[in-house]
Amino acid sequence: GSVHYLTVTLAMLIVMLITVGAIAYIVSPLRDPSFNPANSLEPLNAGATIDFLRPERYWVSATQTLAVLISTNIVALIWLRFFRRYITARANSLLISLGTLGLFGIWFVVAGCLWFGSLFFLLQQYIVD
Repeated sequence: GSVHYLTVTLAMLIVMLITVGAIAYIVSPLRDPSFNPANSLEPLNAGATIDFLRPERYWVSATQTLAVLISTNIVALIWLRFFRRYITARANSLLISLGTLGLFGIWFVVAGCLWFGSLFFLLQQYIVD
């Protein structure tokens, strides 16, 4: 049922994340032979080589949105696979609180790692500065 749909959605979101990374790699100014990031005499001409992809807010918003969606999907899968049966079988308020806190912690760590990892990749490609 819903576990199958969440798994398919997670796979699609990961493919989207990889696609954004591939597009960032392709439109990076590092692919331009005339780009010189070490020249400190002129302003850094970082950013995508295609004009409509140049605004940094597009890249930051896309990576942030994908990080939130992927982490939410992972937490929903964990909830449906493991915690739902265990917590509902033992309806203890302490277990429910600890399970919810643990899931929030997992969500926070996964979202943070994905988002900062994506931003680090964009910084390496000179897409954002």
